[in-house]
Amino acid sequence: MNRIIIGLVISVLFLACEPERMDDIDIGPLPEAPEMSLSVDPDNPNRIIAQDISTGFFNRLWVAEGANPSRSSNPVDTFFYISAGTYNITLFGAKSGGSGTSSTTQEITIETDATIECSPGVALLTGDCGTEGKCWRFSSVTGAISVGPTYGSGDWFRSPANGLVPEQVNARWCFFFEGSEFDHRNNGMSISPWDGFVPVPHEPTPGPWEYSEGTGMDGRDQIILTPGQFMGTWDSSNVLDIELLTEDELVVRARLVDQSGTPQNEGWFEFYFVAD
Repeated sequence: MNRIIIGLVISVLFLACEPERMDDIDIGPLPEAPEMSLSVDPDNPNRIIAQDISTGFFNRLWVAEGANPSRSSNPVDTFFYISAGTYNITLFGAKSGGSGTSSTTQEITIETDATIECSPGVALLTGDCGTEGKCWRFSSVTGAISVGPTYGSGDWFRSPANGLVPEQVNARWCFFFEGSEFDHRNNGMSISPWDGFVPVPHEPTPGPWEYSEGTGMDGRDQIILTPGQFMGTWDSSNVLDIELLTEDELVVRARLVDQSGTPQNEGWFEFYFVAD
C-alpha cells in the first residue's frame, strides 16, 4: 500500500513540475521591414530629414547614430550632425498581431563639419567670435552642480559652496568661433561616475560644436557638442539647454546619460559656469 501511495505522489510531482508547452500558440510572423525616406535639409547640409512612409505600424523608433537627437518616435523628424562622416539611420517598427519588431537601415554621408554664424549668443560664448576663443570654468557657488529627476529640479544633489574637487575646479571648457572647435582642457584627468566618482586618466579630443537657436526645452537655445564630449560632468549629455548666458555667466541643463551616452528615463543636470 505504501508503495502505491509513494508512486502516486511522485507522479503528481512530476506532472506539476513539467513545463507548460507552447506548441499550440501561434505568435505570428515578423512584420515586413518599415520603409523610410531620407533627404538633406535644403537650408542646412548637416540636417537629415527622416520620414516613416510605412503603413500599419503602431509603434516606431528611429536610431540615428552620431546625431542630435539620437532617438525619436516621431513619424517625421530632423537629425543634426556636427561632424562630417558616414552614419547609419535605423527605423524600427512593430504592428498589431505581429510577433516582434522589424527594422530598416540606411547609410548617409555628411560631407562637411557644421559651421556657425556669429550670432549674439555665439559672441557671448566665444568671446565676440574672436580668434582667441573663450573658456569657461565651474563657479564656486552652491549648486554649481545640481541634479534631479526632472528638468531644473535639483532634488537629488546640489554641490555646496566651494564643494567641487580639484579635477572639476581646474577643468576648462573652451569655445572657438574659428573652426567651430570645442576644447575640453582637463589636465589629463576627469572624474568618472562609473568608477566610484574618482579621478581617472582622460584625454578629450577637440571637436566641432554647434549653437542651435530655439531647439531646447520651451524654446531655449542649445549648445550641441560632438557625441562623447561633455561640459560639466562625464555622465551628462552632449546636448545642453542654455538657461542663462551673459558676458560672465553660463548656466546650462543637460540630460543624465549612461556610459554609452544614452539618456536615462529620469535625471537632469544643471551646471553653473563663469568666464575664465
